[in-house]
Amino acid sequence: MKHISILLGALALSTIYSPAYGQRQGPENRPQPPSAEEVAARIVVDFDANSTLALDADELTEALTFLHENRPPPPRRGKMDTDRPPRPEPDLAAMATDLVMAFDVDGDQQLSESELVETFTELHSRRPGPPPHRESLGQGDDANRKY
Repeated sequence: MKHISILLGALALSTIYSPAYGQRQGPENRPQPPSAEEVAARIVVDFDANSTLALDADELTEALTFLHENRPPPPRRGKMDTDRPPRPEPDLAAMATDLVMAFDVDGDQQLSESELVETFTELHSRRPGPPPHRESLGQGDDANRKY
C-alpha cells in the first residue's frame, strides 16, 4: 500500500498541476495551478458518464488516464536526465479502485466532487516540500563561501 500511496501522491500532484485544467494568476502574475475544488468540479463535469455527479472507478480511471497523458513534463536538471531510465507506467485502473476505496466516505463506491476535493487535498499534503536553500545549510562564514 505504501508504494500505491507514493504513486497516488505523484499522480495527484500531476492532476492538480495539469495544464489541461488551466492556470490562475498568483502573486507577481506568476501562473498558479488550479485549486483542488476547480479540478474536482471539472473532472466530474468531464468524466461523469452516467450523470450521477460522482465518479465510479471506471470513470475515475478515464480521468486519471487523461490527466496522466496531459501532465507537464518533469523539469530538466541537466545532461544527467538523459541517462535516467524512464519511469514505469502506473496502473491507473488499480489506482482508481484504491482511491475510491480509500476516499469514498458515504459508501456508494463513487467519489463525489467533495470526496474528490478531499482526495486531492490529502494526497497533495503528502507531497514533500522543496529542498532547503543552499544558504540555510551551513553555519557562520562557511555558509556563504563560494565553492
